[in-house]
Amino acid sequence: MIAGWFDEYGHPLIKAILSLPGSDTQTEVTFLVDTGAFASCLSPSDSRDLGLDYGALPGIRSETVGIGGTTETISIPVNAMFSEDNGTRRFYRFLIDVLPEASERREMPSLLGQDILAHWRLTHSPSEGLLQ
Repeated sequence: MIAGWFDEYGHPLIKAILSLPGSDTQTEVTFLVDTGAFASCLSPSDSRDLGLDYGALPGIRSETVGIGGTTETISIPVNAMFSEDNGTRRFYRFLIDVLPEASERREMPSLLGQDILAHWRLTHSPSEGLLQ
């Protein structure tokens, strides 16, 4: 079972190791679990940690609509590894939307959306401190 946690503000969080296909570069990303997000997205700070330069990224350009408005993103393939509490590792390869560098999104976390969550059964119980 993959376990997450709730931060001091009650935000549901989960960690994964992300890497780019064909690259040795990897980084640990803390995702905000967002059941309302259709697609997962990578924050500018996590993109930098992965060694990405938004302006030089090849990929599918699209517009992403969210509570903050519309933003151009670039979808790129990533590998993600989630660790279960028993040591089992779960691997996924999917397209993630990379957010551009912009001051108003600088503090935005990376989001884990339905493109991954739809493969899981999610237990979300803040009162019990349970996110699995």
